[in-house]
Amino acid sequence: MGFQERPGYCSYCKKNTLIRAQTPNHVLHLILSIVTSGLWLIVWIILSIRVKEWHCGQCGQRILATFGDTAGVIGSHTKKIKECIYCGAKNRLEDYTCMKCRKPLL
Repeated sequence: MGFQERPGYCSYCKKNTLIRAQTPNHVLHLILSIVTSGLWLIVWIILSIRVKEWHCGQCGQRILATFGDTAGVIGSHTKKIKECIYCGAKNRLEDYTCMKCRKPLL
């Protein structure tokens, strides 16, 4: 997987930063499509057209794009966070382990 980067605003960091979205590795998908006689094209197309999830390059929080994927990406992250009881770091709601100390979140 590759990354696409753009400037954007993170409301968690309260500043303009580079935001990232994962993109498919097109060379790998091309090779897999050739090896499987084109059957992998279905997977490649689905992965290419799915909506990208943008994340702040500094804090890793999810950015909600307000103007879509192709226009200026300015958004705010979701306010739902879990706080680690061991180190006090703020983590996303969907995380199972702390991003800082790697201990399980309760």
